[in-house]
Amino acid sequence: MPEQGKPAYDREYAQDFSGYYNKLKIFRLVDIQKKKLLAKYFSDKSEDYTLLDLGCGTGSITSSFAQNCTVIGIDQNPVLLKIAQKNGLKTIQSEISLIPLSENSVEAVFMGDVIEHIESRSAILSEVNRVLKKNGMLIIITPNYSSPLWNIAEKMANFLSGKDLSGHITPFTKDALFFWVDKYTKLSKIGCINFGMWLFAVGQKN
Repeated sequence: MPEQGKPAYDREYAQDFSGYYNKLKIFRLVDIQKKKLLAKYFSDKSEDYTLLDLGCGTGSITSSFAQNCTVIGIDQNPVLLKIAQKNGLKTIQSEISLIPLSENSVEAVFMGDVIEHIESRSAILSEVNRVLKKNGMLIIITPNYSSPLWNIAEKMANFLSGKDLSGHITPFTKDALFFWVDKYTKLSKIGCINFGMWLFAVGQKN
């Protein structure tokens, strides 16, 4: 994400983000399965239930749940956060590695296509564990680097766009995701969506 205080770069980043989804519509279609996965856990929640969307971008994945529960979106990019606000999220501009919320303050944390961009897995998951209430839920969705189909799709997307779109510095395999989620929460479910191209894991804070 771009640094705070650089609106020109923020606009450029937001345009790239928007263009990425508009030109490569397949990547908008795969979001459908991500939303369906989250709906299993959040569609029946009420307003007193708080879901933290960490690295929310425009809030496109969690926006539908803002109608029934409180969705807080944290991102560093103010341009994308304005869109997230229009999508119904309560937004906070901040780096996600230091979550500006108190301990035991949210019922759930969602990280969608975020954790692979973060250098220190232990630091971010420690922060997530800190803000989660007891028995709180963590859901992570991340590209599956064990999937040949994902690796082909990533190369194709980079070729069509003429740039490295992913920016993934800590890619995950299923074994790696299992290890890290189970280390900081009690892993309850792990699997794949979108023809195995994305991994998901669900954990619960002890």
